[in-house]
Amino acid sequence: MTEMLPATQKKLEGTLLAGEQSLPSMRESGIEMPTDADLARVIETVLTADRVLAVSDVRVSVSIGRVTLEGCVPTYRRKLATEELAASFEGVREIANRLTVKPPELIPDKEVAAKVRAAIDSSADVDGRGITVLVSDGVVTLRGAVRSLWEQANAEDVARSARGVREIHSSLSLNRVEESERKLSGKEVETVLTHVRGLKDTRITVAASNGEVVLCGEVCGIEQKRTAETVVQRLGSPRVRNGIVVRGHR
Repeated sequence: MTEMLPATQKKLEGTLLAGEQSLPSMRESGIEMPTDADLARVIETVLTADRVLAVSDVRVSVSIGRVTLEGCVPTYRRKLATEELAASFEGVREIANRLTVKPPELIPDKEVAAKVRAAIDSSADVDGRGITVLVSDGVVTLRGAVRSLWEQANAEDVARSARGVREIHSSLSLNRVEESERKLSGKEVETVLTHVRGLKDTRITVAASNGEVVLCGEVCGIEQKRTAETVVQRLGSPRVRNGIVVRGHR
């Protein structure tokens, strides 16, 4: 299994930005889909062996392609990275991330809040003047208004990087002026999605009304479903309802 490490590390670093599938489609090549037991065993083995994640207390269970992650990890970023790696396997339809973040040392909430505040204020992609940071038992809540969904995503991302953060709850809202300026038509969104790497051969339909975008259709993997939603959010839609179905796991 150690021969898979370079590939899994590359996948871990590039999946969110590239929006591409990590493995060739087994359905297209005629290879039989793995069973739930096989899928759970392989994911757990790779998570344990991966030198980037270095997780040991993670348990994996699979039911009809729906993966559940349980156990403890030392940082919130590692919790998300574990989910992304698990989602990269063929046959995964959904992820239930129940991992608990337990920092190696207890950091007072006041210190965590200061670190999150400093991270937001130092980010070139976030105007932190309208953001309030609250921390309780390591759980960070962000409140206030931002100019765009991109700024909201960046604020949440830099907050995750602060030491001692166990969870992020975002109550950030989109500035109403910014929201009113973004009204995408379904056809415009569909056209964009057909040019996104990894989504060219998918069947995704889009309906847009009153600032909400609804995604429907079928894809081969959970990453394609997530990529479509991420692309629409970056186009500026404040509300996205993702009804895309990941084709059945056998």
